[in-house]
Amino acid sequence: MAALPSSIHVHLPLPLYKDEPISFNKPKLQYRAIVNKLDLARKVVDEIPQPKAYAWNQLIQTHLSNNHPHNALSVYHGMMLRGIRPDHHTLPRVLTASRLCSNLALGKQVHAHAFKFGFSSDLYVITALIELYGRLHAVETAKWVLDNAPTSNSVARTILAKLYLVDNKPHLAIEIFNQMLRLKADIDPVALVTAAGTCSLLKSLQQARKVHQIARECGLEFHLLVSNSLMKMYIDCDSLEEARSLFDAMPSRDLISWTEMIQGHVKNGGYNEALKLFRLMTKARIKPDSLTVTSILPACARVPAHKQGKELHAYLFRNGIDISC
Repeated sequence: MAALPSSIHVHLPLPLYKDEPISFNKPKLQYRAIVNKLDLARKVVDEIPQPKAYAWNQLIQTHLSNNHPHNALSVYHGMMLRGIRPDHHTLPRVLTASRLCSNLALGKQVHAHAFKFGFSSDLYVITALIELYGRLHAVETAKWVLDNAPTSNSVARTILAKLYLVDNKPHLAIEIFNQMLRLKADIDPVALVTAAGTCSLLKSLQQARKVHQIARECGLEFHLLVSNSLMKMYIDCDSLEEARSLFDAMPSRDLISWTEMIQGHVKNGGYNEALKLFRLMTKARIKPDSLTVTSILPACARVPAHKQGKELHAYLFRNGIDISC
């Protein structure tokens, strides 16, 4: 094969999966990501007599990363025309591109490819199929994929639970979480956040306390994402006291934490407490955003003569935040 011009440096992203090799056997080329040279990258790959699947995978992933799923599908089509065998990194990406393009028919073809090439048991393929069918066909089809998969993990089950939430079926979403507990599956922060969101929709304080207890047992109670979700869960379940207890115990808080707690107090008529929290937040040098300000405005309207209310008005004025209603 003729040597490539030294001026050509086609940049592609780092591998999506940790176990994917980062160099070619033949030829020895360095690929790096430069979006405006993707067409050139495609031409370079096309000119390689026997390119490995890795090169095509990187082109597909680069198009996905730059929100060009149609181009990712075009690359896969070219890959098939060249007779390049996809690997277990290729198919999840192509399934994702099919979903983003709302192309269920192609997704079904790729599903058939998973069987043909022996990747139907791959967890990345299974989770991609669950999301494809859940978004473009029906959640029950996604459940069928999970139920008939030879293997699964907590990620796949959490995706299915999220799909049930999107489909406004929180009772089925919480059943997935309870099933994970019965199977002693690994519970990660995303699973807990999903379960907390489910409890918010169900307004089930009993189930909410169960999710909180699981978070404690997993050592994730004070994972910031989990803590914020648990706090909102308690507020949605009309248990402000438990939300505030968790908030006070949190070793670290972000803007979301403060805003959720302020909203909770305002929702329950605790305007003075909401103002106190806002003051503490600004002392902690957490800058409010538009949602925080919108949340605190009802408290200002109801206690305009209160010292803290006046301080809040002054703070908003100094920071150029419009408080007119």
